[in-house]
Amino acid sequence: MTLVADQYMTPELHALPEPLPTRLRWTHTQRRTAWLFDDSTCIGSLGFAGYGRASGLTSRGVWHLQRRGVLQLGVHMAPADGRRAPMLMRQSWSFDGTLDLPGDEPVEWRALGSLGDTWAFARVGDGARLLTFRTSGALQTETMVEVAPAASTLGDASPLLLLGAFLVRLAVDDSVVIAGA
Repeated sequence: MTLVADQYMTPELHALPEPLPTRLRWTHTQRRTAWLFDDSTCIGSLGFAGYGRASGLTSRGVWHLQRRGVLQLGVHMAPADGRRAPMLMRQSWSFDGTLDLPGDEPVEWRALGSLGDTWAFARVGDGARLLTFRTSGALQTETMVEVAPAASTLGDASPLLLLGAFLVRLAVDDSVVIAGA
């Protein structure tokens, strides 16, 4: 049985499994909340506090994310506990970007294909794909995450899981605004 997040229900949050499974699923609700599932187990959440701001939670901690800049785009990620350094993903006008992970080599965020429904994090050094995010459904309410074997080299994948879902939601929201213009 596959559990679907009810828009009025808060599922119980469980620890991120070690190692991460090969497939995860973000389910977005109408209340601007997203839940990360491993099959039917909720292992993460992302709550949006207005356009371009969100807070994400996994068993590894809480992160605050905020879109920055107009001429110099980026996303600022700060851990809520202050025990880790904040991170900045620098973006280009195409929405692609790079992020320096503490203790790990830099990763890049890239759109894949021409349909605007698939993005991935890959290591900068060798191009090995780590996490791939693919939206589905007419309203793009689900985002499937494929976890590549190379992701096992990450010290903590949770910031990328949260950042990827945040960036996908921004891309979906931006495309709706552009289509309505």
